[in-house]
Amino acid sequence: ETLEIYKKFVDIHYQLVPYLLSVGSQAIDKKTSSITPLAQHDNFIEKLIDDFKPSTYNYLLGDAILVAPIYKTPQQVSVEFPLHNGSSSWVYWFDHTQIYHARDNLTYFNCSLDHYIVFHATDSIIPLRVTKN
Repeated sequence: ETLEIYKKFVDIHYQLVPYLLSVGSQAIDKKTSSITPLAQHDNFIEKLIDDFKPSTYNYLLGDAILVAPIYKTPQQVSVEFPLHNGSSSWVYWFDHTQIYHARDNLTYFNCSLDHYIVFHATDSIIPLRVTKN
């Protein structure tokens, strides 16, 4: 099972190469990062307070992909959906029928490692290199 999960995410990684190159190039040009944490902290105390809220580990990869990392056992992930450049909808990467709106809150319990908690903005075009059906 572990090997199959690994292969699945390697395939996704390769599919994302055009997006990652685009996002990385833009970040270099703007002298910023391609990863933007959704919880901005002005000081260490704010960071400590936010450590008690699981959704503060979420980040944007570029400006179109929202990632909610699984970082503890049991796997429980909370997501608060941000506004995205005027768009208010996010689609779950592994099931496009699951659409969420800005400021919705969602908690996944017992997350499966083969379905990472990733969403993409509905109004974004994500360049992909698709090599399989």
